[in-house]
Amino acid sequence: MPIADYTDLFTRLKPLIEYFNLLEERQTKTTLDDADYPLPYIRAQILAVYTTLLKDDEVSAIEADFQGTIDSLSTLKNALLNYFDNTLYDLAEEILSPNNTDPAVILDLLAEAMVIDAASILTRTVSIAAADYRSWDAVNLSGYLKAHTANLGDGKLVYCFKTVNDATDERALAEIMQCLCTSGETFTFSGEPALAREQPGQRGSGSGTSISPLTSLLTNGDFETWTNATTPGTWTVEVGAVGQETVTPFEGLYDCELTQAAAEDWTISQPIALVPNTVYVLGFWARKAAGATGTMYVEVQDGDDVQVITAELALDMSTFPTTWPTTDAETGFYCMTFVTPGVVGDDWKLVFRTSNGNVANVFLDNVQLGEMVTHNYIQFALCGGSTPFGIGDRFGYGGAYLGFKVDATVAIIQQFLARCYGKQLPSSGAPTITDP
Repeated sequence: MPIADYTDLFTRLKPLIEYFNLLEERQTKTTLDDADYPLPYIRAQILAVYTTLLKDDEVSAIEADFQGTIDSLSTLKNALLNYFDNTLYDLAEEILSPNNTDPAVILDLLAEAMVIDAASILTRTVSIAAADYRSWDAVNLSGYLKAHTANLGDGKLVYCFKTVNDATDERALAEIMQCLCTSGETFTFSGEPALAREQPGQRGSGSGTSISPLTSLLTNGDFETWTNATTPGTWTVEVGAVGQETVTPFEGLYDCELTQAAAEDWTISQPIALVPNTVYVLGFWARKAAGATGTMYVEVQDGDDVQVITAELALDMSTFPTTWPTTDAETGFYCMTFVTPGVVGDDWKLVFRTSNGNVANVFLDNVQLGEMVTHNYIQFALCGGSTPFGIGDRFGYGGAYLGFKVDATVAIIQQFLARCYGKQLPSSGAPTITDP
């Protein structure tokens, strides 16, 4: 038996959502679709005539009258939102949370009940526009953005669509975002205005969230400290051999040369202290000597060498560049995002290992691990490169490098919940609860 009466709930909620969206279109659309006459479109047709006739007084009056009507619809939209809230309060009684008047809490309880009952709404797929990213991993839901060609720094802005519960986050608001270096190496995110939920227009993420290059949880991730020529400080060489490479390091004085003599595999590791239910990023640079083949695996393991995080990298070393990248378009940077479970071990470690390597060496530098920063329900991290960032550096390709675009597929219920409540419900491509 279902925990809650979803049929009754969504029968009441669907028309509220449908007419809320209709009022939004009446307030904001400027084009004519079939028999739909939105107010901005009507205003434009009338103003075109009066402007041509130079009727300035009438033009001002028409603009004011139409704007007053457009604004008045927000009152009705707010009333519909209040009805939506009241429906959620009724639901709280059903799911054993009487007198609960916090819609966010009730929606979380509803999500838990839907999981138990295997109920779902339509999935809302969010993404970065293809023109704006340099790399995308559909398995780990992560990638990194294209950098402005005039950037002083050569670091990368990594992003992913994950919640701290290791679920796909469907809440990102569709908008044009910017990430601009405004001071030192500190960047600031900005999106469309963060309007109140009943206000007309495209609701955005606002601005103010700051992000700086990762303060890595790793020690000696840049391989600048060595116990001796074959032992990098704080790293454990578990299998194979490594050495200092001093001729062409990616940054600093050294990088780590991973030796594949006689096609021998190698494993290096470092202990890491992680926090439960947290989104992390790992970023690093790698290149190869000519002829290197095999697979490089990057994993989080426990003290018994058992992989404890599902996310991993399995990189074909034959595709590594033979020189360090000098432009944003060149390969050589690799990244992985992952979410820690509710309990983490005190013996966990970050592991780089190879399998089936050829007789050719691989080089590793500037390994970074840290927590990600959230803006617009998207996780971000700045992985520093060989050159520091500078004021004016930015990311994104579209719009003359002005920013990057967040896209989303149409999923009416999920989109409404994201816009008005910052929440999402369990979803699927074949939902048990259809959109209005």
